[in-house]
Amino acid sequence: MLEIHAPHDDVRVIAVAGDIPMTVARGLVVEAMRSLQDEGIKRLAIDVTAATGLGAPHVATRLDVVREWAAAARPGLALAFVGPESIMDAQRVGLVVARGSGMIIDVFHSRADAVDWLRAQPGLTGR
Repeated sequence: MLEIHAPHDDVRVIAVAGDIPMTVARGLVVEAMRSLQDEGIKRLAIDVTAATGLGAPHVATRLDVVREWAAAARPGLALAFVGPESIMDAQRVGLVVARGSGMIIDVFHSRADAVDWLRAQPGLTGR
């Protein structure tokens, strides 16, 4: 299941919840990213803390996901990923690759922290 939340006028949270396979979640998230950017949103969080079917992705899968997000991200998009420690890569390989591709991105364990970080990003015009 995927829900969109609006904690502030200029921030949207793509919340993935329930027993959803990684392949399904990936497609839904990219589709939501594109749709929200079409609406002028430049601050997005992807929150998977309530998702139970994702498992612990291998490094190759993490890199594929990051590449998908980078391809879907338009210039100036700030993206926060929110997830439990159990699915986070200790070396943050995906984060390093994402930033290397020019993405404005960070990872968090708390949705509130992610939203605060997004709202603090300077120079993002639009909503």
